Amino acid sequence: MSQLRGGHLLIVLALSFACSALTGAEPHAGEPPVDAPPPETVEAPAEKTPDNTADDHPSKPESPPRDPRSIRLYLMDDSVITGLLSVADIEVETDFGKLTIPVDRIRSFRPGLASHPQLEKQVSELIDELGADQFDRREAAQRALLKLGPAVKEAVERHQDDTDNERRTRIKTILVEFDEQDEPGDEDDDAAARDQSVMIQRDTVETTEFTLVGRIVPKSFTVESPYGPLTVKLSDIRSGQRDVAQRETLRKSFAVDGAHMVFLGLKETNVRVERGDKVSILASGTLTMTPFGNRAFSTPDGAANFGWYVEGKIPGGALVARMGDSGPIFKVGSKHTFTAERAGTLHFGIALAGNHANQAFPGQYSVKVVVRRK
Repeated sequence: MSQLRGGHLLIVLALSFACSALTGAEPHAGEPPVDAPPPETVEAPAEKTPDNTADDHPSKPESPPRDPRSIRLYLMDDSVITGLLSVADIEVETDFGKLTIPVDRIRSFRPGLASHPQLEKQVSELIDELGADQFDRREAAQRALLKLGPAVKEAVERHQDDTDNERRTRIKTILVEFDEQDEPGDEDDDAAARDQSVMIQRDTVETTEFTLVGRIVPKSFTVESPYGPLTVKLSDIRSGQRDVAQRETLRKSFAVDGAHMVFLGLKETNVRVERGDKVSILASGTLTMTPFGNRAFSTPDGAANFGWYVEGKIPGGALVARMGDSGPIFKVGSKHTFTAERAGTLHFGIALAGNHANQAFPGQYSVKVVVRRK
């Protein structure tokens, strides 16, 4: 029995010494052996390779930034030229004096109708033809103006009160089609779509800080293209675009119905607008104005026969909006575009005097909002 206990003691001591060898500690005499924790696993150092050796192989430098003079010119014949402008800045004559704009601060520029004398003459002649004696000539002129697109909308609008009844009627039809072509869609804008925007009389230059209207002084530009230097006349340019960070665009659609009469409370849209944002709104649909009869219908433009919410300015049934909880209410109608002068959340409602609170107003207005961030 004593021999068994002695053999057992030898086994325990042997195990204790083995654990000590693994942990680097020596057992204390007279203390019972303690189970040692398992040794930590140490990974072998990774073999140096070109992929993981930072000291020997520094990371590749980033690609050099695009030259600030880089620009794309969209021409009137639908061709595109890409290259480097030969000038570092562009001068613009404005109502407040001549401004020098560095090219690297320009987002885009768009020559106005005055910078396209041939196009201006063509539009004027086509508008005259809308009142021609022959039906075929009137039809051809209308088709030609529609083909020019919303870019010439402002030039056509200047003739919408023409004294000739035939011409006035056709101009109204053309403007309606321009509005339909210029509706804010669900897809993101691209440069080609922006090229079709309304061409005003004077030149427009959009910078990274502001947009100005005036007269671009240089009447031609030299561009270093892959095919050598090219000289391009301002009158041949539809627009110029630089590759800079584009503004975020927010799009929302929702319905405004009889529950959102102004005396009941406006509809909060959660569409946050910041000062300087450009807001475009389109609305359609009808609302039954039951206080005026079950066959009385209003569109987002409202009508004076439904009374006035603001005398002479906002008729009953009109779609209205407000910025924030305390901003003034303004008319939206079927189409409205503005640049926000204050920050706030958009609210929408329907204008009407407050003495019809217990009436029902079946129907709704469908509203599309596009916010282009500053």
